[in-house]
Amino acid sequence: MKSQSNLIERPTQITNNITKVALFAGFAPGGAVLATVVTIAAWNALIEPRAFQCIDTLWPFNDYWVSMNTHALSNDTLSPGWTWEKLEFVRILFIAVFFLLWIASTIVLIKKFLPGFRGLGTASEKRMR
Repeated sequence: MKSQSNLIERPTQITNNITKVALFAGFAPGGAVLATVVTIAAWNALIEPRAFQCIDTLWPFNDYWVSMNTHALSNDTLSPGWTWEKLEFVRILFIAVFFLLWIASTIVLIKKFLPGFRGLGTASEKRMR
């Protein structure tokens, strides 16, 4: 027979898990938006005006998600000292930074708003960790 405390603990734990899932579901897209704004702003400030000039997109939507092959085929111009291969490497770095910022910002938000967050589970399962 289950003890009285286990019967009370289980609904509370389910509610806490639902809250954690809901907060994470909000934090993950928020982190993606933050990572998008930061990386597109950096691309538009550091790469686009200095390395090549895109002639067929509208700012601020000329970002690093478009392959450099697409830019090369659309007759975009390179700045001196740059090649499409170098730009493709920089583009891949920007994509990696986007994902790193997304993950890091989501983790920071979780740690800030859910102190002691160690995932889902019952209290007894967490005591075993």
